[in-house]
Order: sequence, then C-alpha cells, then structure tokens
Amino acid sequence: MKQSSKIKVLIIDPEKGITEKVIDNNLRSFYREINCNYIDISSWSIAGQDYDFIIDDEGLLKPNPMISVISLNNKPIFFGRIILTRTCEGLQTSLTDEDIKKIKKHLENYFNYKVIQVDQLIF
Repeated sequence: MKQSSKIKVLIIDPEKGITEKVIDNNLRSFYREINCNYIDISSWSIAGQDYDFIIDDEGLLKPNPMISVISLNNKPIFFGRIILTRTCEGLQTSLTDEDIKKIKKHLENYFNYKVIQVDQLIF
C-alpha cells in the first residue's frame, strides 16, 4: 500500500481539547505537531475500533505533565499532545469522518474532550 502524503488526524491536547487537522504524513510533521524530540506509536482500541496514537515519548518527564489518555480503570497512560490516526499495513492513514464522529461521541462524557479514554492495548 502506498503511503498518502497528507492525512486527516485528531490532535489531542490536554489544554486545548481535540481538533481535526490535515497534516503531512511524515515524521517531521509528527514531531512538529506534538512539539517533541522523541515519538512512539502505540495502537489502542476506542469503542471497538483500533487506532494509532503518536505520542511524545518523554511526555511524563516534562515539567507539569498533563494527562491526555486514561485507561478504562482511570489510570493515566499518555501525557501531552497526541496525534490519533488509523493504520493500514503498518502505515498511518487518515481518519474517516465516521471515525471522527465515533471518537467524539465516545468522548462526550470525558473531561470536556481534553482527555481520551481507551478500551485496550492492541498487540
């Protein structure tokens, strides 16, 4: 599968909430959007659908870290800004309008859209 040059993502920011954005589909863009030096990509399920979370690998080590993702049992998982995408054959792909609608509906009851709750880690 050929990787798209632009993808539609959700940016999760514990200070500003969640916004849709179209970004370049490359590492440079990921670092710029998250404002970090090291990223990690982790796959999690939200409302039964798997998504990739591109995270600041050192988010917890920054001054005054802010929680952005919690587990179903309310344990903090990730801190700071996150990029949320779909994945296909190991490549990040655009979220569909249906994905965005589903995610926002899932988030309606969580912290005014500033923190996301995930179902499970995908191995």
